[in-house]
Amino acid sequence: MVRRASLVVAAASVSRADRTIAMYHAALEDPALASASAMVLASGQRDARAVFGERPLCVSLRPNLVTRADLRATTQASEILYGALGRLEGALLADEDLRRELDLDPEEERLALADPGYRAASPSSRLDGFVTDGVIRYVEYNAESPAGMAYNDVLVGIFERMPVMRAFKRRYRAHPLRAARRQLTAMRRAHRRKIGSIAIVDWRGLPTLTEFEMFQRIFMEQGVRTVICAPEDLRYRGSRLRAGGVAVDLVYRRVLLSELLAKPAVARPLLDAYLAGDVTVVNSFRAKLLHKKMSLALLSDDRYATLYTPLQRRAIARHIPWTRKVREGHTTHAAKVIDLVDFVV
Repeated sequence: MVRRASLVVAAASVSRADRTIAMYHAALEDPALASASAMVLASGQRDARAVFGERPLCVSLRPNLVTRADLRATTQASEILYGALGRLEGALLADEDLRRELDLDPEEERLALADPGYRAASPSSRLDGFVTDGVIRYVEYNAESPAGMAYNDVLVGIFERMPVMRAFKRRYRAHPLRAARRQLTAMRRAHRRKIGSIAIVDWRGLPTLTEFEMFQRIFMEQGVRTVICAPEDLRYRGSRLRAGGVAVDLVYRRVLLSELLAKPAVARPLLDAYLAGDVTVVNSFRAKLLHKKMSLALLSDDRYATLYTPLQRRAIARHIPWTRKVREGHTTHAAKVIDLVDFVV
């Protein structure tokens, strides 16, 4: 996993954006500047424990530089598609036949239909994609347990201290894109009451532990007691979920539902507290509906086009690759009816 910090750069056009990036690269041709910047990157990650397992998060001396225009376009596309996904979620909850397209197992479906206590199943989600020919195309919707926000923010801070970035900013305006603190804002909106304590829950021994520690510091700096624990540390008695003796108001769920359901006895305290409404879980277990990769097929298949507004349909056509569940039968591709199996072959 190699990550880059994200910064937005003022640039008037694509050609100017290319020139801006070329200028950053040109600065790195100075051996002393490049060497000093590499030292800051290495030591900064070491001091901040910005590692995935034992590997540093970033080995590149250039951050992800994005123009304001590209940022606006990507933000607009993401917001429109998030609205479309919200409409799809509503349809999935209301229509059993449509829900069957997801191939949920019975327990996944039971949890998806349970009211999480707030409106959006995924207060925090991540659309993953690639920019080709100036257009972002999304290939995954991580609705269940998105990672990377705290990693990004730590890398942003390191890059801002690098000599090459300081030299670059003497000529260009560059502003960091930070996201991690918004996670607590999203969780507060979901909980709708004062949050006294948070449990960050995932299995022990994972390479993402360092990001949990980063979030723990962020939450505690804002006055919220935060513990990091595994699902087996949770106990549910007397209408309270506890983690190592700490009463938990909200679970920041990083453990995947499929992994949790594979250990029913371990999962039971968290699931029972969730179903009873005695703890807020973010993201909710309903998030599994859209986390399924089939959600992209339900966006791009014109059989379901009536679920979406004209604006959303245009965004889907532009930003979601043509996607289908592999099965026998006919479907459409480029306005033509095709036999799917023959087409795949």
